[in-house]
Amino acid sequence: MHKINFSEILKKGSIIDNRRQYKEKTITLKDVAKSIAKGSEGLKCAVGYFYIEGLALIIDELKELKEIKILMGSETTRLTKNELIKAFKEKFDKIEENDTTIPSILLFHQLVKEAQTLKIRAYFGEGDKIEKLHSKAYLFIRNINTKDVLERYKAGIVGSSNLTPSGLIGNTELNVIISDPKDLEYLESWFDNLWEKGTEEFEKLRVVEALLEGIEKSKFGKYLKEAYHYLKPEEFLKVLIKFLNAEYLFEKWEKKGLLKFQIVDTLRCATLFAEKNYRGVFLTSSVGLGKSYVACGLAEYFLKNGGKVLIIAPAGLVKSAFLRKEQRDNWPKYLSEFGIFDKVDLVSMGDLQENPKIFENKKVKKYTPPFGRINLLKNKYDLIIVDEAHNYRNEDAYRTRNLKRIIDINGDAKILFLTATPINTSLYDLLNLIKLFYRKGQNPYFDKLVRDLIDILNIVKEKSYEELTDKEKELISKKQEEIERELFVKSTRETIKTSEEYVKEIETFSGVNIRHIPDPDVKEVVYILHEKYKPIVEGIVDFIKSLTAAHLRILDPERGIRLGGFFKWILYKRFESDITSYYLTLKRLSKKNKLILESVKKRDISILEKEEIDEEDEIEVTFGYDFRQKLGEIIEKIKSGKGHNHLTILSDLEEDTRKIDEQVKKLEGFLDPNSKILFTDDKKLEELFSLIRRNRTKKILVFMEYKDSLKTIREFLKDKIDPKIIRFIDSDTKNKNAIIEKFNDPNDNLRILVTTDTLSEGYNISGADIVVNFDIPYNPVRLIQRIGRATRLDNPKKIRVYNFRPDKSIDQELNLVDTLEIRIEDIIKWVGIEYRIWFEREKELLKQRRKKDRRLYLKILKSIRKDQWSGEFGKLEIQIPYTKPVLVLLQKAIKKYNIKKEDIEKVTIPSYNVYTLLKGDKNLVVFYGDGLSFNEDSITDFTIKEVKEKIHFESEFKEELRRFKQHLKEEKETETQAYYYTDSLDKMIGNIEDKIQTEGFDQRFSNIQKLLKTLKQVKEKCGSTTERVVRGIHKEIRRNKVSEAKIETWVKELERSFTRREIQQKLVKSEKSYIAIGFIR
Repeated sequence: MHKINFSEILKKGSIIDNRRQYKEKTITLKDVAKSIAKGSEGLKCAVGYFYIEGLALIIDELKELKEIKILMGSETTRLTKNELIKAFKEKFDKIEENDTTIPSILLFHQLVKEAQTLKIRAYFGEGDKIEKLHSKAYLFIRNINTKDVLERYKAGIVGSSNLTPSGLIGNTELNVIISDPKDLEYLESWFDNLWEKGTEEFEKLRVVEALLEGIEKSKFGKYLKEAYHYLKPEEFLKVLIKFLNAEYLFEKWEKKGLLKFQIVDTLRCATLFAEKNYRGVFLTSSVGLGKSYVACGLAEYFLKNGGKVLIIAPAGLVKSAFLRKEQRDNWPKYLSEFGIFDKVDLVSMGDLQENPKIFENKKVKKYTPPFGRINLLKNKYDLIIVDEAHNYRNEDAYRTRNLKRIIDINGDAKILFLTATPINTSLYDLLNLIKLFYRKGQNPYFDKLVRDLIDILNIVKEKSYEELTDKEKELISKKQEEIERELFVKSTRETIKTSEEYVKEIETFSGVNIRHIPDPDVKEVVYILHEKYKPIVEGIVDFIKSLTAAHLRILDPERGIRLGGFFKWILYKRFESDITSYYLTLKRLSKKNKLILESVKKRDISILEKEEIDEEDEIEVTFGYDFRQKLGEIIEKIKSGKGHNHLTILSDLEEDTRKIDEQVKKLEGFLDPNSKILFTDDKKLEELFSLIRRNRTKKILVFMEYKDSLKTIREFLKDKIDPKIIRFIDSDTKNKNAIIEKFNDPNDNLRILVTTDTLSEGYNISGADIVVNFDIPYNPVRLIQRIGRATRLDNPKKIRVYNFRPDKSIDQELNLVDTLEIRIEDIIKWVGIEYRIWFEREKELLKQRRKKDRRLYLKILKSIRKDQWSGEFGKLEIQIPYTKPVLVLLQKAIKKYNIKKEDIEKVTIPSYNVYTLLKGDKNLVVFYGDGLSFNEDSITDFTIKEVKEKIHFESEFKEELRRFKQHLKEEKETETQAYYYTDSLDKMIGNIEDKIQTEGFDQRFSNIQKLLKTLKQVKEKCGSTTERVVRGIHKEIRRNKVSEAKIETWVKELERSFTRREIQQKLVKSEKSYIAIGFIR
């Protein structure tokens, strides 16, 4: 269509009557208005009544204007609020829906909603007198910022035409174009005077709000939900930064006192949280490399952005909080150094070891100012940091259940797990930790990683690694590497050595080049049990096997039987640690059994409270609940006449106690006459003393599991070593940090530190030259932690490790050494360790592991420029590792538009869909939900170039938007299923099906197939109560309480619990808005 040139129109005259011909085309007011609008910045329009259908005809040309003011009159009297909305709605409903009107109405709605470009007022006259606005005037302003008459105005139109389709193109009208500057100046003065007398409100309802509501209630309302509103690229990219929570791009990490490799770890954690939207991240850097400092850097970032932070750490790592600043250590010290000691909530892991029912309302001690007590289940957090997270791998333990409750309540919080050893004894440890924060369906890619981990578990549980085929090994290796890369943020001494910059910085920090520090020198200490103890050793297996673990079975007969084997293993383990530890444990067990017997026989739980329990020496067997509380419940059950199955176990408890007393009596025959706890000819103790004497100039750190063993060593050495050079530490020791500080001082006389595992986590004991493992822990990770106390970043040096290997006569039953070797190999394969901790075989495995760690880390360093060290992300030209492609775009946007962090703070994310346009191959990228995206991988490395022209977005990207809707539909299906159909529900249904088959219920009950068919429907139809119904069925079937009547009831209950798919989808959270980038040439 031939466009009309305004200057050519003026040559033919200034009259517009919708009939004049120009180059074989009728000139209408619509054509003239569109022509004048081109090149104008503003429009002031006064009309007798506002007709949206007329504005729709020219809205596309008006959208480029910086200012539009429309003054409308009323046809009759001042309308009420409802009348005004109704009138607008009726106007919109009369407009035909077509490819021209739909985008025009949507654009008009956007302009009104933004209330920046388009402003509307109504004129009713002055005071109470109703006065019609009969005039029709259109004033186009060339430059809205100048008062110069010649520069300011472009043209005006006055006459008979209202802003209606008829007025613009249909009726015979009479309008005149005004071009004289003086007339234009007067016309603006006339308009401004009426504008000031106009109003924006009707009964407290703004005109624009009535317009918006009128559109939304009209037939065009359905199009608004899917409409996209244009934002200029600069404004759009600011919104995108806010939407993706990518404000960390502006952080100056170098100011936080972090070393450069720690900065990389911090950025990688932030990336996984903010960009990939992972709910949980594992910080698995090796012992001594400053995981706590990285965590403090992240905590400070969350605090600066208005978040609240919770830190849960072992009790020994928080207790210095009440000391003066210079005396603080561990977490209180780190938080003080970052200036956030009084800004976070720091609590002890020990306070989570409470019965979950009691914990629900319990207030725990807070180790940061203002000191006091808080209920962790009634506070909301944005970041939860869990130190030594491997302590929560047992899903039945109280502390694990309470931590999961805290995490569940803080559904939107990010979880940072700090542990150098996420795998302790098996890969299931890692899966159990992931389950603490993982919610199926929240992140499709994370779902894939979890499935991959489960796939690996299914493969390795059937075969040892050596038995796997090459194909299985290749598959596992590929999946394992992806899991490591995505779930673990990890630095090791080996990866640090890949960067000359890292090495030099650490040399400046510590005075030592870490490339010159060899691995610890590991040696075995072999001792031979004295001949006189052979009869005890030979009989100990039969003795322990003869015990029935009745003190456990009386609480829970089924679980007691299962845990009985573990209890016996631990009892034997005490003998391996030290004869005294075994002896004292038996004495305590005998006392406990007698108190249980008395409590049950007298039906009085208070009798049990006479027992004093030392946690460090308590047998580590738990039901996941308090022993006294549970026994009290059993006694009440017996009182009510329902505890017969518990009473039948009393005779076994009496027999166990008799056997234990006999064993104690045998052992007492070997006690040293001058001691209540030392045994004569204890070769293990003698070997320890010999080792100490051979290393008179070295600082020696001795670890053991049990306080009983520590008591024994203290008693044995008391007359052999000057008390000034040796100290003993257990969980009750006060001023641990002060003792460690003396030990770390090379000029201090304190030379020997003997400790339980209370110091094996979190403490810096870099003064040690020698680490002695007096016993073998069940968990090999404990060895890694013990040695890690001495291999610190601030004092890198060569150390020696001595591992006491148990006498063969003891280990033939425990098989400790062989089991430990297998577990260490698994840890090296799946997670990696820094150095050899015991066996020669580790050397080759470590060589392979280090090669893999270096390769993975070099991928990271390769893509990070030196600019990163200054924190100047605006200078980055390439992608940071493990980030979305959009990050590259945002980094360039920050540089191009000189965006500041304070600019983002002022940004409000629109509640409606928005888009922008950039130059590139035609494509569409959409961001939505919690960091999710569609087609994001298509963003390639390019220069940001804006597109000047305006388009009808929905029409231009019709096919791309269709594909996006299909993507959302498929994603919604998956999300809906995950929302209701949980792993536990799936497991219960599987158990029910197995039970039906194994018990032959399908042969005995004619309607069992009906139940099975209904269970098959659960996956598609499950509702909010379905899991409860299935749990009830599962419980009944396990007890063989099945009948045809019950089956019919179960089927009906299941069907009642089902929810229609469309209702399910409504219940699942919907996306609020979409943020799209359209690429066009």
